[in-house]
Amino acid sequence: MALSNWDTLAFDADGKPCVGVVVNGNGSVEIYKNFLYVYNKKMFKKGEGSYTNNVIAQIESGNINISKFSIIAKRHKEQNSIFVRVAYTVGDEEKYFVGIGCYGFINTARIYAEKMGLDTSRDWVSGSSYDGDKFSEFITCFEKEGVETHTVPKKFLIDQENQWIGVSDLTFNAFLDFLEELRNEFELSEEYLNKIKNIPPLRYNQGDAFFAKSLDKEITATEIGESSEPIFTKVIRSMK
Repeated sequence: MALSNWDTLAFDADGKPCVGVVVNGNGSVEIYKNFLYVYNKKMFKKGEGSYTNNVIAQIESGNINISKFSIIAKRHKEQNSIFVRVAYTVGDEEKYFVGIGCYGFINTARIYAEKMGLDTSRDWVSGSSYDGDKFSEFITCFEKEGVETHTVPKKFLIDQENQWIGVSDLTFNAFLDFLEELRNEFELSEEYLNKIKNIPPLRYNQGDAFFAKSLDKEITATEIGESSEPIFTKVIRSMK
């Protein structure tokens, strides 16, 4: 399940950790994988456009005002993330929702490249192959000059159960820098930012959240650095 590859960390209008959804009137904004869905049952028209289930927009990045939400979304290279700030008004008071949607596995390609003495500034991607006898892992770099591939020595391989990290400290610190920039540009209040800085952030796996909702269970959230392998990947490994 692709959803189990993704992690979420978000804060509600009170600056407290929350699930990656904010609701205002008939509309809502959801962090889904590493982009946003905007929902509005009043604005949605069945049969028009490619969306279903009251989705009226998908946002990858940029600034947009839609369905009584002011949305700022920015992409970040760490963990292929989206950083988001949603502002909306309740009565005369401006409220905020902020969060991260990111790929939750470590960048094995970068780690393998470093261990193999290769140039880590290049864009390496991980892959695997099966020759009928055994699996092997490799890293590849695609550039104008051509394709370069290296098989990863067995001594460097990282077990699958150790590849999950969730939202990393590096990504969260980059997210705080994003919020600082918004505060400096008067797109976020200093009071709200200070609330976030003074509470332990919590992250959760989006696939685990899907299972929890389906089974009417609480979503398991942890502090950064304390995440465990997603439920779905554990199930897949147990079947091998």
